[in-house]
Amino acid sequence: MRDAAGDSPADAVSSLRLGNAAASPAGPAERWLVRALVVFAVLDLLALGPVFFPYEWMNEIHRRCGLGELPREPIVSYLARTASLLYALHGAVILFVAFDVRRYWPLVRFLAMLAIVHGGLLVFIDLREALPGWWQAIEGFCIAAMGGAVLWLLRRAGRERSLRGDAVS
Repeated sequence: MRDAAGDSPADAVSSLRLGNAAASPAGPAERWLVRALVVFAVLDLLALGPVFFPYEWMNEIHRRCGLGELPREPIVSYLARTASLLYALHGAVILFVAFDVRRYWPLVRFLAMLAIVHGGLLVFIDLREALPGWWQAIEGFCIAAMGGAVLWLLRRAGRERSLRGDAVS
């Protein structure tokens, strides 16, 4: 499948020619932004696997996390699977916008701000639910840090673009 410019998605990815073909080439910060978004997307997409895990696998992971036996009630499995699916869907959206950050600049900024809020709320939930300390220290803070890193890279890439005379959204 080719876009209006006649390029395949692989062409756009390999050249990091983001957005309009007539636009100036991506600067270092913009390339790092794309790389970061792709890494964050892949991490989220890994959550697709657990959607299809048998109960026994989920139970074993639950035990290894120090959470004891995973309840067998259908709502528990439903919530675990749908949460995994939502993370994977989020990853798909992030991957999609990563390959045209110039077009989706405002959306990338919005998603980064949401990641910071999401991370903060997860810290609150993790503490309230008394999840293991390692979980509390990692989950919310990492998501918020990802959002902060994307905002920082957006700012740097925006400065690079404005120095080259490109329009910045």
